[in-house]
Amino acid sequence: MTFAVLPCSLGEPVCGDERANNGVPFFYFYQVVFKRIEMRLSFSRFERELLTEINIAPAQLHPIGWAFVKAFGVLCGFLHFFEVKKQGKSLWVSLSNIPGRVLLSLFQ
Repeated sequence: MTFAVLPCSLGEPVCGDERANNGVPFFYFYQVVFKRIEMRLSFSRFERELLTEINIAPAQLHPIGWAFVKAFGVLCGFLHFFEVKKQGKSLWVSLSNIPGRVLLSLFQ
């Protein structure tokens, strides 16, 4: 899949209508999302499913929202390796590794 990165015209909103450029579908995006939040095309499965679930185009999500999506994705990846353990009636909760899932190895 090929992408063209072009600037919006002066005064044109980034969440503009769904027009086609000579029959080629396109969408606008905030530049800061690629530079500061390090979003990459094409979107991850998680990002695609999120956009589908909330029924919005990529440009409709504000850059702060994209930062949250990226952080949530990292957190979900982290929680794939760890589980929450509560000891009896204690108020303390700990995170421990899930057997068979390795994120970090011991330093020797």
